[in-house]
Amino acid sequence: MTVLFFSRKSIFSRKTFGGAESSIYLLAQELSKRRINVLYVTNEKLSNNNFDHNEYFNYCKIPYIKGRERNFLFRWISDFIFSFFAGIIITKYKVNIVYNSYDIQSNLSFLMLSKFLNFKIVLRMAGLKWYEESLKSSKKKKLYLKIFNSVDCVNFIHEELFKLFNESLNSLETKVALNDILFGDIGVEENPYKYSPTGKDFNITMVSRFSKYQKRQDLLIYSVAKIIKDNPIHLTLVGEGSNKDKLIELTQKLKIQDKINFIPFLEQNKLWEFLSSQDLLVHCCDYEGLGKVIIEAMSIGVPVLASDVTPLNSLIKDEENGFLVKNELDLWAKKLEYVFLHSDQLKIVSSKALEYFRENYSSKVNVIQFEEKFRTIITDA
Repeated sequence: MTVLFFSRKSIFSRKTFGGAESSIYLLAQELSKRRINVLYVTNEKLSNNNFDHNEYFNYCKIPYIKGRERNFLFRWISDFIFSFFAGIIITKYKVNIVYNSYDIQSNLSFLMLSKFLNFKIVLRMAGLKWYEESLKSSKKKKLYLKIFNSVDCVNFIHEELFKLFNESLNSLETKVALNDILFGDIGVEENPYKYSPTGKDFNITMVSRFSKYQKRQDLLIYSVAKIIKDNPIHLTLVGEGSNKDKLIELTQKLKIQDKINFIPFLEQNKLWEFLSSQDLLVHCCDYEGLGKVIIEAMSIGVPVLASDVTPLNSLIKDEENGFLVKNELDLWAKKLEYVFLHSDQLKIVSSKALEYFRENYSSKVNVIQFEEKFRTIITDA
């Protein structure tokens, strides 16, 4: 069996990447360790060759034409080049499965190629960006629905996300007929870092992109401002994004810029090391696909305070392996203060979080269901 994993961004380039990119690479990595032939394909060059690979892991780059959104000619050239090189790679390595996110261009190319070449497509569903874009563009909505109806299997990284997916379809007043479904995420690999908070202040952090939808760093900042005078709390916001400048302005407006700092996304090992030094990970959002950083924090034993939304409230049991709070300003402020005042309980929460991770999100365990499902898809064909 040969599996091609496509990710526009390489986690080994110098550009920022998210949970989707790291998960796709980790799944490829874990499968290759089980002696399954893997192709890791991106549009970017590696910044170095220090990635963990073996004889079953191959890396390929497909050229990407910038500016494909400008006009029809750019789109046609970009799509042709992608399809041409993807076809060569799939044929050369005798690919059986293509695993991809719900990127429109690449999926349409893979669907076209699958008509002539004998391979199946598994689509990774990790969020609702497709829904946000469908609300703004009827053309994109039509393309997304075509992709969902056409791929051989959709991998929802959590069962609760499947419910959100259906609710979103209902909101768009449409339906899809999925050919097959796989529930589950590859999880996180175990790492050597352990929960060991440092510093005089109660250090909390949120690691997420600064977007104008879904993520709620604004609510978190207001909550910290509400209790900061009476409590030695320091917040670090890790990430990049279009909403960053507005969030910085908000801290200045509230006159708490000395208690909140912003740092860019960190390389994986540096992120784990940073998380291990924090007292608490906070994750404030309107909805979430899974929240990769939450699982990463749990793998280190870092307690998590998260919004009481789907599917986070199925991962975290309040005051047992983490903390949950409704997305209201007063409630967030009170919960933050409560966790600070009961920080002596965090070691117990930490051990429960670590236990939950090992039982549910160890990549060495979770890779087995992916291998079994991929083999079933091929066999059923």
